Amino acid sequence: MVQKVQVEGMYVHLVKPPPRPDSKPTVRVKVKCNEYPTKKFVVKEEKDGHLLYNEGSPDDLSKNVKCMVIAETVGLWFMVATEILVWPNRKSTGISAFSFDNVDVKSMESSKHFDAMLED
Repeated sequence: MVQKVQVEGMYVHLVKPPPRPDSKPTVRVKVKCNEYPTKKFVVKEEKDGHLLYNEGSPDDLSKNVKCMVIAETVGLWFMVATEILVWPNRKSTGISAFSFDNVDVKSMESSKHFDAMLED
């Protein structure tokens, strides 16, 4: 018979408590790299409430970057990231850090349109 302690030892929590009292909790997600990979976008510039970004790679997902993740639940035990927006070289501050009031997200590919919008 399996003991409760044995099962708890195999379970990995999705939400990790903050490591320090001044930190916030984080959430674990799976990032797919092979078949149907997770889309990754790296923020290059934040200007006047607009985000400019380029398509990223798995190398952009390093320790202490700030990420906004769109994920889907595939089962009870884990979530899979479908898209990730990455701010490089910024310390992660938890889920409540993502307040995007009055922010318009734009691709770097549409930068000509972005420049025209700023001139208006």
